[in-house]
Amino acid sequence: MKYIALLRGINIGGKRKIIMADLRKMFEDMGFTDVKSYIQTGNVIFSSDNDSDQGLLSTLIAKRVEQVFGFDVPVIVRSAEEIEAMFTDNPFLTDPDAEIDKLHVVFLNSVPDIDNLMTMSEFDFGDDRYMVMDNNLYLFCSGPYRETKLGNNFIEKKLKVTASTRTWKTVIKLKEMM
Repeated sequence: MKYIALLRGINIGGKRKIIMADLRKMFEDMGFTDVKSYIQTGNVIFSSDNDSDQGLLSTLIAKRVEQVFGFDVPVIVRSAEEIEAMFTDNPFLTDPDAEIDKLHVVFLNSVPDIDNLMTMSEFDFGDDRYMVMDNNLYLFCSGPYRETKLGNNFIEKKLKVTASTRTWKTVIKLKEMM
């Protein structure tokens, strides 16, 4: 079965540096096959002979990253089927105002609690919009992502989940690579 591992917060601002060739080798050493990476921000596509629990895969990969590279990195794993489903689930793809470079997906490690979703909905995000569907938050940023109030840290704090954000262009490329 094909999966993608999304590592949060590596190779950004010179912190938690991991060379992608070393990361791919780590995955191969773990017994995964068909290992590919995309850009330097921690997107690893891999195959596993087992129909593994994604939470368990996330934990195993995060532990191995800490052993091999010496720092704690949150990891979120999605199946190829889940990535494929995002292309029908993303509510902003049908919006004529939602240019592709303004769309993002925030991958969540679990489905947020309804009370936390309600708390987050009370904030004013200006023209930025979001929709949570299962363990994904689809995001439309009217301006640059770096200016949105709906950044990764805010989402993690309000929803009380681990999150890792990717541009929609990155998600498209990952789907193509899978």
